[in-house]
Amino acid sequence: MRKILLLVACFSFLLLNFSLAQFQISGKVIDSTTGEPLIGANVFIPELNRGTTTDFEGAFKINVSKSKVRVKVSYVGYKTIDTVVAVDKESVINFRMKPDVIELGKVEVTGSVKQDNISLKSFIATKQMSMGIFDGLSYEQIKLTTASTSSDLMAKIVGVSVKQGKFVNVRGVEERYSIATLNGSFLPSPEPDKKAFTFDLIPSGLVQSIKVVKTFSPDLPGNFSGGFIDIKTIEFSDSMINSTDLSVSTIPDVTFKKFFVYGMDRLNLFGTSAKQINGLPSDFPEDITKVPVEERNVYARSIKNLWSKNSFYNLPNFKTSFLSSGKLIFNGFNYSLGLIYEGFSHKRDFEVYEYEGDWSKRFEFGGSRVSREMRFAGLVDLKSRFLNQMIGFRGFAVGMFEDESAQMRGFQYTDQGAEQIHMAIRFNQRNLYFGQVYGENNFGSVNLKWQGSISSILNIEPDTRRLVYGRDMNDPNAKFAVILGPQANFKNGGILSSNLRDDVRELRTSVKFPLFGMDVKTGFDFWETKRNFEFRLIGVVVNLNGITDWRMFYLPADSIFIPENFKRNGFSLDEYKAGTNKYRAYDKNMASYLSLGIPFRLRSQIFNLATGFRVEMVKQNIYTKDFAGINEVLISKTYFDVLPAVEFKYSPTYTMNIKLSYSQTINKPELREISPFAYFDFYTQTSVRGDSSLRRALVFNYDLRFELFSLGEDMISVGIFHKHINSPIEKVIVSGSALGSERTFKNAKFANVSGLEVEFVKDVFGIKLIGNLTFSKSQVDVERTEGTIARKGRSLQGQAPYLANILLVYEKPHSRFNLSLSYNLTGPRVYDVATQYNDDIVEQARYQIDFKLGYRLSKSLNLNITGKNITARPIVLKQGGYLYQKISTIASISFGMNVKF
Repeated sequence: MRKILLLVACFSFLLLNFSLAQFQISGKVIDSTTGEPLIGANVFIPELNRGTTTDFEGAFKINVSKSKVRVKVSYVGYKTIDTVVAVDKESVINFRMKPDVIELGKVEVTGSVKQDNISLKSFIATKQMSMGIFDGLSYEQIKLTTASTSSDLMAKIVGVSVKQGKFVNVRGVEERYSIATLNGSFLPSPEPDKKAFTFDLIPSGLVQSIKVVKTFSPDLPGNFSGGFIDIKTIEFSDSMINSTDLSVSTIPDVTFKKFFVYGMDRLNLFGTSAKQINGLPSDFPEDITKVPVEERNVYARSIKNLWSKNSFYNLPNFKTSFLSSGKLIFNGFNYSLGLIYEGFSHKRDFEVYEYEGDWSKRFEFGGSRVSREMRFAGLVDLKSRFLNQMIGFRGFAVGMFEDESAQMRGFQYTDQGAEQIHMAIRFNQRNLYFGQVYGENNFGSVNLKWQGSISSILNIEPDTRRLVYGRDMNDPNAKFAVILGPQANFKNGGILSSNLRDDVRELRTSVKFPLFGMDVKTGFDFWETKRNFEFRLIGVVVNLNGITDWRMFYLPADSIFIPENFKRNGFSLDEYKAGTNKYRAYDKNMASYLSLGIPFRLRSQIFNLATGFRVEMVKQNIYTKDFAGINEVLISKTYFDVLPAVEFKYSPTYTMNIKLSYSQTINKPELREISPFAYFDFYTQTSVRGDSSLRRALVFNYDLRFELFSLGEDMISVGIFHKHINSPIEKVIVSGSALGSERTFKNAKFANVSGLEVEFVKDVFGIKLIGNLTFSKSQVDVERTEGTIARKGRSLQGQAPYLANILLVYEKPHSRFNLSLSYNLTGPRVYDVATQYNDDIVEQARYQIDFKLGYRLSKSLNLNITGKNITARPIVLKQGGYLYQKISTIASISFGMNVKF
């Protein structure tokens, strides 16, 4: 197989020898009034005696050996254009021809850069010319939203919904069915328990466009069936821009309020302080269980006590950014630079319940979490164009820091009917580092694109502490006592630390050239993810070497784990040991592809057909140990797939498209899902464990879409889609485990997902109406196993039956005021799948309303007021009609200004 892949790759590069021409003229010939392409127009260069005719889209290409030539463009019924054209840089030259019945005035020859997805009109034009089906947001649309992160932006796209503020579902399938890329290069997941990328990591202020490709083509990776999500960072290479933004925001009932919390002293205004992060001391043993019990207290006393209660005064949230772009040194060398800093705090209230099979309560808790977060982000983009060639470099880095304190109180009925108080303090750091070199080279009619990238994601949780108090629920006068046992466990007092690092290397190439009237595209892709993960749980336990001083168990949180209480008749340390707590893994992918674009015409009707296939080979290895930590364990999976794709486009007029596509893709289990590691979630009181027996899912995709465009920005599209998934992978509930309820990953038998998507842009009396609607339905069949009941016809996990996004915009060139109002609605969807009964956990329908009001004070100064989630609807999850979780959301009002200079 490797030989086949290498042969295809070599074939791709040998195609570069087809032509040695130094310059190229390309562009379109269109009607100056209607904008429709003129098919069969003659484009001729007299001095070279060379010419061509335009294709079905009015496009042409001519290779020339001079940088300045005379071009004649002629078409029956139109006035001939005779002009001199300079061809010394990469650009698209459009000729606008006027009918012959009118007198020829000034000839207009315009050079337009490639579609940059900055303006809404440009983004719509890209959709119009595309063979495939995609949706997304242009920079112009992004600036109209109230979004602060890319996950906020994703919620505005047709067929897309967001979970937990950071995970993205596309077309009713879970986040694991989509692929995230940054500038076309893969992004690993920073989550220890998720395959998906967390989109809250990338601030919206550095995003130029988001594109969600929904139909597979051979040049895309085959491991997606929901959406191929590409985030393009700021790149204003042809504009001179310098601007800065500053905003402060307030949260009702939170800002300027004082909270009394535990911990939360590890963040300052500019991020973290290394001296305050604490965690385990540097000389702490690698395995505390190998240290004699009488000596463990020495190490216990060296751990700083963070259970001190302090006051937290919530200041307004703060955000500032700086953007700059322009030309450096000489024409053709451009730069873009962006920097963002954000500091924000919030408080969320929550309720959580769980039930037995007879609907008696397993537990019920209510509480709140207070957190403070900081985010730093920066990007640089350097690009040079010369002699119809281009090369560039992109660098991107994000650091996100969160300090959190949480407390909940309720009843744990499985623990002898105990009334309990759970407390947790947590610090988390997520970092993304991304570097990419890319280029595009034109050798006559042969176009070569290439990119290489390296990226790293870190998720560091150096110090998370948990503490549980309890008392007999039948004795309200009893004192609360700390709950500790003789061994470390996930729930009780102790310190958790974890370290996740993913490193990704990638190389992608593509070659495109004409052959016998067809557009041929071939290429080679390689990418590899290397993962290192380590988890430790150091538990505080009862020291059984002496007569226990039970009075210590009734001490308050700020006095219980102080150094002097670690003694012979007090507390000691233990470690939760499992060989699965540490693993190394890699995921290596190699692929080659070949596709053909075939334009043709039947009478006056224009058709385009694109077809091809992709060959992928995937190798996954996980290196860990068995639960006892004695034997080495290797989990290895290999996949080989040939994935076909067919896309058909019919354009009866220049402004109308009918698109039809079929493809076959896969959805492989990810490294976390097949690793045996178990992780306990404080807020749901459940654990998540991998399953090495998972199989990859095979997906058959069908799409039909109708698109109608105007010569301006107005457009409407209506599409239907269907997906058949063999062996879909879902996260399911496993009841009755030793750790309480447990989640794991399982294959269902098959699933079907069908839906209708509508998108529109319309100007109504000076108000722009931008919206989309999605209606979908899914059915999943599950076979009966030892731990799973047979089920037919339930909804796929994450699929909402309806989604809606409406954006109203008032913005005129000569008006000082602008206003946008947005409405987002997400229907009910399965959150977790039941395996031993029929009632899944369902997230209830929820809507959100935002607004943005701007005022242009001067040419360089703009003021704005932004209201985000002003209705503050809570997130509600139910199971069998009973409340499972209820989480409050945050409403905020922001005041900001933008300065251009």
